[in-house]
Amino acid sequence: RVEIFLRGLHPERVELDDVRGALTDRFFEEIPEGGGGGSIRDVFPDPAEVPSLLLNGGMFEVSLSKIFRADRPQTVTLGTLRLVPLGGYWVHVEADLESPLLGRWTVRGEADLDTGALRLRIETDRPLWITPELREALAPALQGVYDRYLPGGVCDIRVRVDQEAGGRPAVSVTLLARDMTLTYRPFPYPVTDAQGEIEFRADGFRVKDMRARHG
Repeated sequence: RVEIFLRGLHPERVELDDVRGALTDRFFEEIPEGGGGGSIRDVFPDPAEVPSLLLNGGMFEVSLSKIFRADRPQTVTLGTLRLVPLGGYWVHVEADLESPLLGRWTVRGEADLDTGALRLRIETDRPLWITPELREALAPALQGVYDRYLPGGVCDIRVRVDQEAGGRPAVSVTLLARDMTLTYRPFPYPVTDAQGEIEFRADGFRVKDMRARHG
């Protein structure tokens, strides 16, 4: 169901209910390099006419080969997704998602519909359990990371995505261990009761404060 609320002859707000879709590798493969020839300015020459967008509920099948095994697509349930104009072509982004495997997540941030610049913060909404079941759903490369550290237990995860206009996204992932077990393969001594914080970036990682027990 779609509702369009008008202000004069221009849409002020668009609402969609129970959206269904799929997010696959093909979606990204069909995006031309450089963002293609279209622009939000072609649709809304005046940024003051950009409407707000609200998605009320929905379900998506996610099958991205760099994250999940090809034979294990994951279902993600959408609570709400809001895009609210902030001025110019910038919009505020707010969403909540849930997956049977990955739990509940929140998304907050801002994005420029014109230049592609964005600032997003994606976080677990409740503690996430790391289990062997999670490993089985991951793509082979991520299974290799799992096998190197053999993580298990409870943690929170925070993902930060920042991108300047015309640039590439900078992504960092912070893992906040609450009560985890780890066994680093080249140093095979299991540790338990691991607590603390590790930040992973494209060029490495930083241990901010970790405590654990062995024996």
